Amino acid sequence: MAKRYVLQLMDHVTRGLVQGAGGVCMVVVQGGFDQVALTDRDGASVANPTVLTQGQIEFYTADSVLQVDLYGMAPGGEAFSLLALDPSGPNEIFIDTNQAMGVLRIPFSDTDSTDAVEQDTGFDIPINMQILSAGMGIYVNDVDATEGMDVGILSGESGGDANGFMEVILVDTAGFVAAEIGFQVGANATFMDLTGGDNEFTLGALMCAALSRVAVSEGSNVDTDEGFYLTVPFIGDGTAESVSYTTTTGSDTGNGLILLPYMKAPAVA
Repeated sequence: MAKRYVLQLMDHVTRGLVQGAGGVCMVVVQGGFDQVALTDRDGASVANPTVLTQGQIEFYTADSVLQVDLYGMAPGGEAFSLLALDPSGPNEIFIDTNQAMGVLRIPFSDTDSTDAVEQDTGFDIPINMQILSAGMGIYVNDVDATEGMDVGILSGESGGDANGFMEVILVDTAGFVAAEIGFQVGANATFMDLTGGDNEFTLGALMCAALSRVAVSEGSNVDTDEGFYLTVPFIGDGTAESVSYTTTTGSDTGNGLILLPYMKAPAVA
């Protein structure tokens, strides 16, 4: 036996169908972040995350799965989620296609990845969408003591950088963990520190000027040399687009959500 899920994205203002090419949806266990095994109606395995078809999502799960949680991106780039979903169909997911800003929430899990191996999340940044540094971070559900993770754009793509969004952001504390600017409190000054100190620099190179943290000036413990930094948005270019994450060697228990604030490009008629 298998349970069927069919869902259609709808515009909450016009009540019309949200259609178009693209979009993706990851299906995870209810209340958690490990992926659920998906099939089609014939029992053949289906990729998770699954690609939307004209704004519609259809998949089947084992009969033992009582509920699922969904995290996705609509064809226009809008983030959506639906929690504690029962099998049935069709269901409707209402989204605001006019909302320019939001937060992509992408599940990560040591169960669904291999430590120290880059994992493609299946979420692609649309052309001209800006990924913003303010509010960027992760939400840790199950901790993994002493371990961390990188988040970026798949390194195999032209312009990709596996730790371009976040570099060794720790998963050893439950709750929200913000990507941050590094600093050190010295006897003579509080100064920029790229490689350690009182606060680690966990924003990645794609979020800093000139696409490199080399452009960020490290300071020293002198009151005339505190250092300098400048963050910039990452703008989707249609080539470097696939969001990825890489857990540190020894990771085996962590899971949660990658949090990427964004601003969509304006709609063009």
